[in-house]
Amino acid sequence: MAKEARKISRKAAAPKAPKKRSAPVKPQGNVDQATVQAFSDQWTRFERSIREREEDNKRIFDRFFFHFPWKKLPAKAKGFEIGCGRGRFLKYVAPNVGRIDAVDPSPVAIKQAKKFNPDLKNVKYFQESTGALSLKKGTYDFGYSFGVLMCVPDTQAAITECVDLLKPGAPFCLYMYYNLDGRPAWYRGLWRASDVLRRIICRLPKGPGFFITNMIAALVYWPLARGAALAEKFGKNVHDWPLSDYRHSAFARMRGTSRDRFGTPLEKRFSRAEMTEMMEKAGFENIKYYDGPPYWCMFGIKRPALSVVEDSRAKK
Repeated sequence: MAKEARKISRKAAAPKAPKKRSAPVKPQGNVDQATVQAFSDQWTRFERSIREREEDNKRIFDRFFFHFPWKKLPAKAKGFEIGCGRGRFLKYVAPNVGRIDAVDPSPVAIKQAKKFNPDLKNVKYFQESTGALSLKKGTYDFGYSFGVLMCVPDTQAAITECVDLLKPGAPFCLYMYYNLDGRPAWYRGLWRASDVLRRIICRLPKGPGFFITNMIAALVYWPLARGAALAEKFGKNVHDWPLSDYRHSAFARMRGTSRDRFGTPLEKRFSRAEMTEMMEKAGFENIKYYDGPPYWCMFGIKRPALSVVEDSRAKK
């Protein structure tokens, strides 16, 4: 008994080795983690809606790629998508090219993109963000990014990184939120009021946040959109009618867009002039816009590489 007591006392007295604490994981790249998490939560909650929005997806795809030179792409062209989300546009692009590298920082996005596009064997997925891409520079024949680069901390750096991935003369499509260019003052006032709501709603817990954005979709988006559709049938011009772009959309799109609009922590908007300036600064030329909603859908060509003589002249 005495021996056992001494063993127990020695064990109790022996100092415990300090536990090793894992270093906190620091977010890498040009990415806002809160925004990534917000979109991940949305995709998890609305997983089935991507199929419900098929008609909308195709209509939006046609607008985004309105100026895209499909016939000028080389055989088996290799491209990239920055911010693929659930991969809703991959099914329209992949059959026309050799390979697509689909990039998104959200593991939920990558998982669902694979799930919804199981037959696309020429798509390779990368869970990465701008600012920390492993894609090889100067090797891509085309690229695109829709509704993503205005939700990163440094938009200009992200656009420049995209142009660095492209070969000289390669096309690139980009969509970012506009700052209501050309809209009347009352329209911009409504948006400013909605932005105050966004800053509040995006900070709410998931349950109440989704409930509120669903109610906004049902009580604001749907009545205004269907009202615009009805007015259009009677010959009215609904260009400045709030949410008129959703007049032919399924409710699933309205619900998702409401969550996008009011649940995203980081959102930036740019004028057409600002977007053009950023594209030119990054290294694009022949910049064109789709003249209709959603604003702004842009297209540009990476400037050809300058010769040594031309480069020296440009620097003077």
